[in-house]
Amino acid sequence: MSVYRLQGGLSLAEYLLEPDDQVRSSDQELEQDGVSCLIRYGHLETHEPQWVSHARDLTGLSLSLPRMSPFAVLLIDEGKWVYALTWGDGYLMLDRETRADPGFGLAFAIRRLDEFHIGAMTLHSLDSSARTAQISYPGGADVGKYGVARFGEIVGRLRGSADLSDLTYGKSRKTKKDRIISGLDSLRVPVARQFDGMRSDLDAISRVVDSPTPDNSLRSVTAVRPIKSGHPMLPKLQTALVRSLKSKASKSVAQGTPLELAESSDELMSVKVLRLAGSGPMLIKVDELLEEIKGRIGRLDEHDVYDSLRTGSIQAYSDSTGTEKVRGTTSALKWLYFEKTIGNHRYILRSGSWYQIGENYVDQIRDEVSRLLENKYDVEFPLWNGSGQDSDENSYNKLAAERLGAVCLDAKFAKTTQNPKIELCDIYTSSHELVHVKWLGSASSLSHLIAQAEASISALTYEPAAMEWLTSQLNQSSKGRIIPKGVPSTVVLACGGRKWKARDLFAMSQINLLRFANALPPNVDLKFADIPYGPKPKAK
Repeated sequence: MSVYRLQGGLSLAEYLLEPDDQVRSSDQELEQDGVSCLIRYGHLETHEPQWVSHARDLTGLSLSLPRMSPFAVLLIDEGKWVYALTWGDGYLMLDRETRADPGFGLAFAIRRLDEFHIGAMTLHSLDSSARTAQISYPGGADVGKYGVARFGEIVGRLRGSADLSDLTYGKSRKTKKDRIISGLDSLRVPVARQFDGMRSDLDAISRVVDSPTPDNSLRSVTAVRPIKSGHPMLPKLQTALVRSLKSKASKSVAQGTPLELAESSDELMSVKVLRLAGSGPMLIKVDELLEEIKGRIGRLDEHDVYDSLRTGSIQAYSDSTGTEKVRGTTSALKWLYFEKTIGNHRYILRSGSWYQIGENYVDQIRDEVSRLLENKYDVEFPLWNGSGQDSDENSYNKLAAERLGAVCLDAKFAKTTQNPKIELCDIYTSSHELVHVKWLGSASSLSHLIAQAEASISALTYEPAAMEWLTSQLNQSSKGRIIPKGVPSTVVLACGGRKWKARDLFAMSQINLLRFANALPPNVDLKFADIPYGPKPKAK
């Protein structure tokens, strides 16, 4: 049985979805101890399993084996909150997207689970890998053993032993053995079989959920939370994004890269805006997309902009002529990065999805990034006078490598089993340092820089073919003067166009930077270089 908490104020029937033709159900209103309730019960009739046809073929029998899944959902109106108790597939009847209190079960779990005996955890990565992992320890384990990254990872459902001493279950037990519960938006927990006891349990659960967050290892679990489609803040956030796009002075919106294109970000040269704001196709350079989006939505009514972005279609290419497609089309919304602080939370739009971050967590991130950026690369780079041309970065890397007595490996790609095309660095120095160079003109530029450095150090650490390729290139380019001595011990992130300052970086960029730094092998030092630069004119 699962418990959901929903915002009160509606008739109970409004919390339920209209049943489709596969649902055979009945709704019944009732009053229990003066409390209004509604129960929907019945069964789902779904198509028979695919294996049935195999059984028919083998036996020659006419087998009729439809799936029938019984369910029930009970709604209890407690004024401020409406509670839903679901059995079987009853949760499918609830309008969970727009009505459920997000993170209700998770909030209870982090306050009552034994932090040293977590049974299972689901992790979702915020980086370009979009990794999802479900990890369990049958005997329970502390949070540290689950390998939760301090930054850039969302913790989903938690399961483990919980203190239920203030619920009917805990009060009635002769032993003090904790019960296994799990929680995310819903809470799987035993409640009383009598109505008055059940109401008492729901009240106790809400008191726990609304109590201060405990100061333990589970505290960081709620630091970053995804925002679902029915979240009450979404209309405000969507309006804020639209107004920022329409404002010439706003710096809170930037161009990003859709997560599905992140691994190919260094290859992207042009995009074709196929459909947006009623205008036809247009092929432009990648770094011109934000201005193109602003121009197109500028003539729309404010209320129409968000839907236009969501349904707008963009195709990316790895060449400047719009010939070599990179994956399929993506929504225009996925190319935008946006941040907005409201109250004590920072809200972020990234690759079409919204996230909520606690402001204290943002401050903590900024402090750690500031300390990280203090590790400067004490080498003087030549002035970067941008030309605005596509070849600008490659020309600068050649100049910088020559001045530093290093080898330029920009636009040269290694090939390994896991990576058919990987750029190990832009410059390799005689001190055996990997230098990655980028003009930071947008939030996506920093993402590209970090992704390149991350893929490089991983390949050199775990794929012998990468080191063999690097050795071969250095032998050819330096005539044997620079020979790698195992995995380089220093990675340098060098930027032009701006200086490395934590306060100038978007929150998600800071999270990605910390995640990368914390994932580096312990013997690899991360340093930062500020490249002196002049203004970079736009390409003609």
